[in-house]
Amino acid sequence: MVNTTPSNLTVNVTYNDSVSLPINAGSYTVVGTVNNVDYQGSATNTLVIGKATALVTLSGLSHTYDGAAKPVTVNTTPSNVTVTVTYNGSVSIPINTGSYTVVGTVNNAN
Repeated sequence: MVNTTPSNLTVNVTYNDSVSLPINAGSYTVVGTVNNVDYQGSATNTLVIGKATALVTLSGLSHTYDGAAKPVTVNTTPSNVTVTVTYNGSVSIPINTGSYTVVGTVNNAN
């Protein structure tokens, strides 16, 4: 929102030198410049868009040995968020019997 004194002056706003509104997480330098033949002025500040929280749910955590790899099932909210899954710190899907510490880590800039 841009306010001017006097009110209702036209202001050109840029975000990191672009007129496109930012949609991704990050910090943006915002510059507002009055566009009026009778007035001049500008303001600069920083817009910060923080990362959103994603919920990661792991299922399929119990299997019977049959010699095949046993990946877990990953669901996220919001959907389609990229998650890296590790098993005891390795990205290799386990085949052998045993207990594995499974960690799902979100890999998304937003």
